[in-house]
Amino acid sequence: MIVALIPGFNEAPRIGAVIEAARHSPPPMPELAPQPELARDLRPVVPLITAWINQLAGELDLDPALLGTRADVEAALRGDEGGRLSTGWRADLLGEPIRQLVGGHAALAYDAGRGLVLDERNRT
Repeated sequence: MIVALIPGFNEAPRIGAVIEAARHSPPPMPELAPQPELARDLRPVVPLITAWINQLAGELDLDPALLGTRADVEAALRGDEGGRLSTGWRADLLGEPIRQLVGGHAALAYDAGRGLVLDERNRT
């Protein structure tokens, strides 16, 4: 039989069995490290920062998820060093202003002409 001379042809039944077994077995789920819960006093800040990010994304003509998601905001508020808002351009654009806001050195205010505005806050 000429087909038997094709390299790997004799492996076809075994390969078929592996494929069939895979079809009936769920893929293994990666184990994610549990994230520490966000401090209760910081929870109200999340929607405020998320709204500011959404507005900023609109001004920059970017998808808001590209700038930062709710999970990114929560990671930043927890101080996660590996978060997207802790390094690179996102840290410059969002990370530092978020730290200023949470630290009481800045405030978000609504301006009828500009929407949400991040203002420096003088604390004496």
